[in-house]
Amino acid sequence: FPSHDNGSVGFGNVVRKYANYTGTTSDYMILADATSNNITITLPLATNCYRREYIVKKIDNSVNTVTVYSDSLIDGAVSYTIYSQYVSIKLKSDGINWHIF
Repeated sequence: FPSHDNGSVGFGNVVRKYANYTGTTSDYMILADATSNNITITLPLATNCYRREYIVKKIDNSVNTVTVYSDSLIDGAVSYTIYSQYVSIKLKSDGINWHIF
């Protein structure tokens, strides 16, 4: 369950990553800094994460990309690539696939 403090809700950890990374069950927002190289953020299987949400955000202004990947489909594709600084995607598992919303 989310934690509550004076009316705010904490859904999970915010982590900053500078290299390839696999999301954990403790993560909620993954801030990806691709300044040095392209990064792949791998999500767990959607079948193991029913109703789980992740946010992935590219925080650097380099030409490098942040690719969100999963062995489950992401809106019908195996990956989604973020090209621009401050662009984020929010994903939710329906127990079969990941959906961007």
